[in-house]
Formats: sequence, C-alpha cells, structure tokens
Amino acid sequence: MIRVAQLLLVLAAAALWVASRLTWVSVTSFDGLSPPRTSTLNGAEWSTALLPLALLLLAAALAALAVRGWLLRALALLVDLACLTLGYLGISLIVMPD
Repeated sequence: MIRVAQLLLVLAAAALWVASRLTWVSVTSFDGLSPPRTSTLNGAEWSTALLPLALLLLAAALAALAVRGWLLRALALLVDLACLTLGYLGISLIVMPD
C-alpha cells in the first residue's frame, strides 16, 4: 500500500511541475500609442507555490522509504497539510474575484 501511495505522490509532483510550465494566462494590452502587446504567464509565475509543493511531495515519496512507525505518520500529516494547501490554492483561483 505504501508503494502505491509513493507512486501517486510522484505522479502528483510531476503533474504540479507540468502545470507550472503550462501557460495559464494570456493577455493582450494596448494603450493607443504603441502596438498591441501580448503577455503570457505560466503556472510558476501565476501561482508561485506550485514548484515548492511539487518538491515537497517528491521528497515525501522518497522519505517514506526511509521511515517507519510514528515518523511515517508524521510524514503523512505533512503530506496531508501540503495537499490541503494545494486544495486551498486551487479553490481560491476559482472563487476569489479578480
């Protein structure tokens, strides 16, 4: 069961890394004096917590190999807090007004 959880943590870290590289926002702006300009923001620029949380999940997947007992439970609590943070970030992007 721990191996499946480790695989899922590695997949989640990879998905966060890919999401940080994708374009999230593309804006075309102009002021009437200069030609229109298009700016794009990728996930790492829009939500700066993606890469640190991806590294945390990857480190947790590797640390699960080294610890047992109550340390493994503490690690699970840390992963739980990271997942709650990711959930909050995702929901706040949808719910919060611009």
